[in-house]
Amino acid sequence: MTVKIGVLAPYRGLEHVVLDQAALLNGIEIDMSVTREVDALRQAALLEERGVDVIVSRGLTAATIKGSAAVPLVEIDVSGFDILRTLLL
Repeated sequence: MTVKIGVLAPYRGLEHVVLDQAALLNGIEIDMSVTREVDALRQAALLEERGVDVIVSRGLTAATIKGSAAVPLVEIDVSGFDILRTLLL
């Protein structure tokens, strides 16, 4: 059985990490969307239409879709690295 995971990544770096790790596992399919919180609801709805079993996201993007998604939402915690990255940008 294949599990289809929808990922809403707020930046390309997270996209690369997810795809690299997913390549190491059997039985999962990743449907990736790099998006910001302003487009999160629309992107989550598109992932649901494409048949994902679960959505993975983090930070404000996850907070924006929490309670609105028809499939389970798995949140990635925001780390100290994320905060430093934001400050440096």
